Amino acid sequence: MKKRIIIGVLSISLILVLSIGGTIAFLTDSEEVVNRFAMGDLDIEIEEPNWHEDDGENLVPGTTRLKDPTITNVQSDSYMRAIMRIVDDAETIPNPEYKDEKQTPGVSKTIPNPNYGKVITDAARAEKILKLVRFDSTYNAENEPVTKNIVPGKMYSLSELESYPTVNETNFTFDSSKSTTGTYYYNYKGIFPKNGTAVLFTNAVIPKDFSRSDLKILGKFQIKVSAQAIQAENFSSAEEAFAALDEEEKAGTLEKNYKS
Repeated sequence: MKKRIIIGVLSISLILVLSIGGTIAFLTDSEEVVNRFAMGDLDIEIEEPNWHEDDGENLVPGTTRLKDPTITNVQSDSYMRAIMRIVDDAETIPNPEYKDEKQTPGVSKTIPNPNYGKVITDAARAEKILKLVRFDSTYNAENEPVTKNIVPGKMYSLSELESYPTVNETNFTFDSSKSTTGTYYYNYKGIFPKNGTAVLFTNAVIPKDFSRSDLKILGKFQIKVSAQAIQAENFSSAEEAFAALDEEEKAGTLEKNYKS
């Protein structure tokens, strides 16, 4: 009996060895996880749909125009800010050496303006210019009239305009920590959503009660509006995002006029 058991065991062992030496159909499986990576993009645009190139010419007291710098977010949620710069546009200024043709013959009446193209830092002048832009909350670029409270072609006194804010305070908040005379920063409130739009102001108005001396102080100037944006993702607050934007600007790595 014991011999039979031993033989039996050996026989089984031999069969297993033979099987291992033959062709084996292993149990197998194969799976794949595909991880797609697409780089995000950021693109903002700014335009003035109702402002024309010659709208800033020959302005007189009582002139009311549409001027609507509108920022559009083409790609991705972002933190955005608008910057308004008031720039001196007078190429020449009166020559202090000139008196008249008899007393100062050969002396030019005017000399090149050393501040031409530079931000106006004269507080009184910059403040007066800033009062010329207003925001009308009835603004709708596609309707007629585009603005219902401040209507192009109508005349307004300075006191009448004072009831309207300079900029769109619904969407923007003034950043006094970065603003200086002639350069004004306005931060968009919250996250600027993809496909969102925001107008900074809607009208340019020369009050009908401005005098010749007021116009002389205004002189020739430009109002330049630009916008900056930085991705919203991976920033815990607007303050953190704008601080990073400041660093990009400081380092000269802020992309300009990008088109997606």
